[in-house]
Amino acid sequence: LKFRKDITSDITYETKYKMFINYKEPFGDFDINWENMVVMQLTDHINFRMMVHLIYDEDVMFPIYNENNEKIGEEPKVQLKELINIGFTYKINRQVTRTIRKD
Repeated sequence: LKFRKDITSDITYETKYKMFINYKEPFGDFDINWENMVVMQLTDHINFRMMVHLIYDEDVMFPIYNENNEKIGEEPKVQLKELINIGFTYKINRQVTRTIRKD
């Protein structure tokens, strides 16, 4: 699934959701990949991006520890990645002016 919405003329929200289910075992393993991004145009030259990316994969196992810090097992967990980006753009005039040199 993909959804994009212009909240205002300067703010855009976009989300992407992907899910994988094994058809042989539909209630067994499944994977989720969900991205959310907000883009804000602050000025003519500066923009701001914020992204949150959630991943759940039952094949990636994380250790479980007891209160004595001993490993007692493994389980899948939600993984989270956050990104904040401030960008600067400037358009350079590509028009080339030729001058005639007199020697």
